Amino acid sequence: MEKIAETLSKNAGKSPPLLVIVLSFTSTNGKPHHLGKVLAEKVTTELVKKGSLKILDRLMFEKILQDNHITLNGSIDITLAKKIGDLLKLDAIVMGTINQNGQGVDINCRVIDSKTGMIMSAEETFYVPGIGED
Repeated sequence: MEKIAETLSKNAGKSPPLLVIVLSFTSTNGKPHHLGKVLAEKVTTELVKKGSLKILDRLMFEKILQDNHITLNGSIDITLAKKIGDLLKLDAIVMGTINQNGQGVDINCRVIDSKTGMIMSAEETFYVPGIGED
């Protein structure tokens, strides 16, 4: 996750820093994945450690989004990205996909401009759950 955070921070980091939120990662078909929330939390923590983006805590803002009939746990399209961006005054949204691959998962992560849907930064990695974790 550190590799993902490093690339995203470097490529999307601007002055002043962008305000972003990390959504739960989904399967490549847009459906929630059992690792989606865990990976979103790991990416959030690594991005905060890098310090070049301003990160909203998804757990703190989840209630506001739910009150507006928005979830952070499924697929997203440009209309929903704009709605989330407007509601939370975001510059961008961090989202990712998970694809099972043998004993691990391929993870792709992107920073998406919440107004245009354009990809501002992207990175990929291979993750084996349980290896190197406490």
